[in-house]
Amino acid sequence: MTRAMPPVLAARGFGRSEPGFSSLLDTMHREASGTRPGSGTVLAGLTDVVISAAVRFWLEHGCGTARAWLAAAQDPNVGDALAAIHESPGTPWTVESLARIARASRSQFSEQFRETVGDTPARYVTRIRMAQAERMLRSGDPVAVIAYRLGYDSEDGFSRAFRRHSGVAPSLWRRTTLQPVA
Repeated sequence: MTRAMPPVLAARGFGRSEPGFSSLLDTMHREASGTRPGSGTVLAGLTDVVISAAVRFWLEHGCGTARAWLAAAQDPNVGDALAAIHESPGTPWTVESLARIARASRSQFSEQFRETVGDTPARYVTRIRMAQAERMLRSGDPVAVIAYRLGYDSEDGFSRAFRRHSGVAPSLWRRTTLQPVA
């Protein structure tokens, strides 16, 4: 299930909203820095608590959806396919290749995927690619590099897909997103 999570989870305002967790983070730091017996066990338990609270905060504040994570927990085979998509969004995924990962027939996989994730495999792959594209655009990666890394045959093909997703060309999206607010 954790493989279906985003690589970075930003929960801005977590400390203000959940002030009790600051002391837990301090305790984690002390446990990690010391050599007391059982520190590893204490640290592992505190890590679970803090991460669970941060994920809850992230979800409650509309920063993301838990649908894919819940799908991974509900159906481990679909979870394996989700993890593969997240690990390598630029792979030329097909229903057949994802069904193989999920150890299912194409029709069975498509039905299971749609029931658990709420979308078709192709639309889900596109959504994950576009989220990755936005991160790469923010980082300043050239559009041609993004297109290649995300599995598009050409910069034009990627630009068309991005325009369908966001309503604007990637270069315009980058300029308007990174433009300082006056």
